[in-house]
Amino acid sequence: DARASPLPNEAWVALRRRHPGLAVELELEPALPAESVTRVLQPAVPVAALRLNLSGDTVGPVRFAAHHYAATLCALEVRAAASAELNAALEELAARCAALREVHCFCVVSHSVLDAFRAHCPRLRTYTLKLTREPHPWRPTLVA
Repeated sequence: DARASPLPNEAWVALRRRHPGLAVELELEPALPAESVTRVLQPAVPVAALRLNLSGDTVGPVRFAAHHYAATLCALEVRAAASAELNAALEELAARCAALREVHCFCVVSHSVLDAFRAHCPRLRTYTLKLTREPHPWRPTLVA
């Protein structure tokens, strides 16, 4: 619940120390105000799956994930408007988050984004990264 006070970052650090296998799934929805996004995304949270379905800025949360969840992030889903800034953020995330197994981006991305995930994420098993607009539903690509 975005209205609830989040656990302080120090509490997450202590929780991770006590439970090293802890993994968190976060889904951020369009109704979530921008100030709540920055409260929910905390550096010490061990985020394994992140679903960004925001109506506002998505680039900032993608960059935040690249910098703070590189060791834990296994699955990412992004629903956003296509932009050069989003492409750059996704390329940075691909370079930092080598443990990713799934990436699903529901907007058209540049070829360099697809290349970045293929080059830097050896565990990638399924992705939805479209280079051209296609009719829905978009189907994921399975990596052999």
